[in-house]
Amino acid sequence: MGPNAWPTPAATKWVTSSGSAPNYRPLRFTCFVGSVGDLACGGGPGQAAAAAVLLPPSAGAWQLGEGGDLLVGAASPPLVKRTLRAVRQVERIERRIQKQLVALPISVRRLMAGGVAGAVSKSATAPLETLKMQLVQAGSTTAWQAATATWRRGGVLAFFRGNSVDVLRTIPSRSIELSSYEWLKRVLRRWNRKHDGNLHIPDNLVAAVAGGMAGVFASCIVYPLETVRTRMAVGAQGNFLTAMAVIAREEGVPALYKGLDASLVGVVPYTAIRLSTYDALKAVWRRSTGRKDIDSGAALAFGAVAGVISAVATYPLEVARRRMMAGAPYSNVAAALITIVRTEGSTALFNGVWLSLLKQGPSMAITFATYEAVKQFLEL
Repeated sequence: MGPNAWPTPAATKWVTSSGSAPNYRPLRFTCFVGSVGDLACGGGPGQAAAAAVLLPPSAGAWQLGEGGDLLVGAASPPLVKRTLRAVRQVERIERRIQKQLVALPISVRRLMAGGVAGAVSKSATAPLETLKMQLVQAGSTTAWQAATATWRRGGVLAFFRGNSVDVLRTIPSRSIELSSYEWLKRVLRRWNRKHDGNLHIPDNLVAAVAGGMAGVFASCIVYPLETVRTRMAVGAQGNFLTAMAVIAREEGVPALYKGLDASLVGVVPYTAIRLSTYDALKAVWRRSTGRKDIDSGAALAFGAVAGVISAVATYPLEVARRRMMAGAPYSNVAAALITIVRTEGSTALFNGVWLSLLKQGPSMAITFATYEAVKQFLEL
């Protein structure tokens, strides 16, 4: 097909340029020829579509070379040329950054993937967390009323108030949780292979055990940050590090972990169910598609399902924990659950569960989708 020779109406073809021809500049982008002779070019498969280039029929000289290569000639408008140069520059920068990051130790890359996933998810769901807190505090207020009141207090930014602090807490938590989970799975599976036929552990149980242990690791490391944040919220003076030092000096290091045991009662089953459910769904998808890398749509769906299932399954433990923190006279979590069911009915264990689902479904969907995307970018 020669210069300016546009396809017939309704012609549709994906082409990728890689060749060369006299007076034409090869492009490394995937392009789509539309039904009216328009041409759209963007990032190729596996590349970030940093920009899109639209070439109408009057754009100038172009041709489809051998093998479907797209070639744009010197007659193309300056704007098109500048746009194409900008896209190529962005891709070069992206590849350079990727090369530098991939050179890092695998443990560092795993921590980075978890941290990025946590930060993106926390920021994306910050408005939902704000609405959740408004609904909890206001009691009978509807979601629409809570959203309207939040908007009046400060517009869009009001929905993200306090998000920076939450992100700083989430990054180490998700980094440690997800990276330790991957490491623990490998360790337990190696142990499984070594003891195959003797004390063999089913793969789903391996994932659940690894998930629970990952939750413990993350909580033990991050819990002091939560303790300090709570103290600062009720009036502790100074910055974060100062407040932590004061608590450790005046009350001892164990004070930073006060309440950790009660927290782990909910954390262990929650992370075990969430991570193992996601892994099970991903394993089914891999077997059915024959592909190793999961796509973003599947990761979003599986993450949402895992988040909802784990939230519903462990919500009664959260109810019991909150009652105990509020001063209810229960000797332990089991006694709290039994007493609540006996005096208020089993439905009391799920009061307000929809508020948890409002956050956990989208949060886990974004977490796992981002995690998978970053893992692929970092070649993990």
